[in-house]
Amino acid sequence: MGASPNATAGTAQIACLNCRQRHQKCDGNIASCERCAKSNLICQYIPSRRGLRFPPEREPQFLHATSLEPSTPADLWYPHVDLNIHQQANMDIASPDILVSDDSFGVDNFFLSFSSGDTQLCDDYRTETFSMPHDTMSIDQPILSRHDVPSQGDFDTPLIESYYMYFHPSHPLLPPLKSLLRLRPPHYLLRTMEFTALHYVSRASTDLTRREIVPLVYNADDAVEKVQALIILSIVLHSRDEPKEARYCLAQAIQLAFKLNMHHKHFAEESALGDLVREESSRRTWWELFIVDVTQAALQFGSTLIINLDRLEPFLPCEEESFCDELSVLESLTLKDLEDRAFSKRVVNVSSYAYRIEACILLRDVLGLTRAANSCPQTYKVLDAKITGWFYHLSGSHRGPISSDGKSNEMIIQAIMLVHCASIFLSLPRSPVFPSSRIMETLICGGSLGKNDIRLPFSHLHTAKAAKAAIGISELSCLPVPASSHTPFYTCFLVLSSVTQLVICLSDRQHLLEKYVPFLSMNIGVLKSLRSIWPIATGSSDRIQNCIWDFFRGDSEDRSTPDIALPS
Repeated sequence: MGASPNATAGTAQIACLNCRQRHQKCDGNIASCERCAKSNLICQYIPSRRGLRFPPEREPQFLHATSLEPSTPADLWYPHVDLNIHQQANMDIASPDILVSDDSFGVDNFFLSFSSGDTQLCDDYRTETFSMPHDTMSIDQPILSRHDVPSQGDFDTPLIESYYMYFHPSHPLLPPLKSLLRLRPPHYLLRTMEFTALHYVSRASTDLTRREIVPLVYNADDAVEKVQALIILSIVLHSRDEPKEARYCLAQAIQLAFKLNMHHKHFAEESALGDLVREESSRRTWWELFIVDVTQAALQFGSTLIINLDRLEPFLPCEEESFCDELSVLESLTLKDLEDRAFSKRVVNVSSYAYRIEACILLRDVLGLTRAANSCPQTYKVLDAKITGWFYHLSGSHRGPISSDGKSNEMIIQAIMLVHCASIFLSLPRSPVFPSSRIMETLICGGSLGKNDIRLPFSHLHTAKAAKAAIGISELSCLPVPASSHTPFYTCFLVLSSVTQLVICLSDRQHLLEKYVPFLSMNIGVLKSLRSIWPIATGSSDRIQNCIWDFFRGDSEDRSTPDIALPS
């Protein structure tokens, strides 16, 4: 009697790769063996090489820096961007100079910018709005690319698992780990995931790996997975203290997303062809693109919003548990449902991801106000009410970022960061302490804080609100979770928190130092702990520490107002 593939561990004639490597018995369940299911590992079966008379082919060693040779400029491709692709879109997109091809830039300069850290992409951005006629989206063929199932040599399992452990919780745009292989991810997306994970698990230099990743992603065919890879690259490059390269990747992702019509309401559903995990992943990809655009515009010096949408149509993402469990029915909550829930008679179940989106929209609206040529006090009051009301409208299960079992909800944590950031940008420029400090002349994250609004009277109420928000960001470091589990953008949030507290201290050094010094000290400590992961934390902690040192030793007004800049 032959054994079946689903036989028990004692009789199975096949074993998965994880059980083979550990020399353990495997139950042979093709879907997922019991050991892999319990350990949440990728369960994969390939034919055994036992009995072969020739050695297997050498597996690709893409991620081993020692085996990489520097690419030549001719190997890289500088993608020409055609702004005419937006003719089929039904919304507006603000287009930066970074999207315009410049013949004088050339392939050589592009190579140098990514290999030597010399940022030659562009010096600034301009805002150029394209109005699009509303049309109906039609999809003649699947937009999400289909690929052969990756073999074990195509990816590094521990690195992929590390990606899901460290990076995915704060930016969950990709399918759940257990669904990854079933959805046949492309080679370049797996490499991007491995490149990201290397920052968390290895102290070795990742520069050579990056030089291979960037052209690999740029040369890929247009697909949702390419948008996903570009988003991840943008976040990672920003955290590597390469802001212009990061912004370039984001601009490419936004351009491609509009080309694929990802901003349409039913794109995710129609392109996924009935696969609910693909549908949700595609939906999350669009919203992640929007969130990263707003976050970088706020926290990255010299950045502006690229996406300029009057309407945000796609359905909101579901709760993470529903996504991971591949439920047959996903929530179909819209942004209007989210906005109207305070007046709805029915119970509106809002996901953690949706709260994060709402927080990001608040920050976007504040950025629009601070950068507007004309603003009125009423607009400020409306946004101030929205920021305050956001905390009151959190449902009971989302009031705290830590659940009863001790697990952190990174979506809520990040949403809190975004709302506190919006509060600082809204209140600090209207505070009496703001114009008195030269710190702010070089701080302003991408110009987000703007100039002091003379239409509103100075008030220490605004100072108190900015201080409360700055401390709120610092207090997130007190949560019983490692700082590395937060979004890589947390470094910039901490810098904003620190500088805000320093500016307030300058107004009354004698009485305020005791209140803020513990939080400033904690911020520096957290930034130092992140140095081994993200290079941007090194420069950030040094800037803040030097500023505080000058602040404490200064006896004169000039000495007490040192210059400081956010990471650029």
